Amino acid sequence: MTNPTTSRLGVAPTVSASGKRPGTRDPPALTASVRDAVEAVDPDLPLFEIADLHDAIYADKRVLDAFGTLFLLFGVGALFLTMVVCTASSRLP
Repeated sequence: MTNPTTSRLGVAPTVSASGKRPGTRDPPALTASVRDAVEAVDPDLPLFEIADLHDAIYADKRVLDAFGTLFLLFGVGALFLTMVVCTASSRLP
């Protein structure tokens, strides 16, 4: 029987108190060393928008969340207008 705190591979996941895995570093702190390594391979290759994987994935999500909020507000407004029109039309003679 497996321990519920271990993964399928039998290895317990390690997470620090800050919620990050031990050994992970802050991407801006690694920018200079990554730039130096890339420049050693190809000096003409530019680096821009350096971010960790989580930030790179969820950068587009912020735009989708904004559109979702906007559509939600339009939907609530349309529902309100529908209720007003239906209430007003039921009171007509």
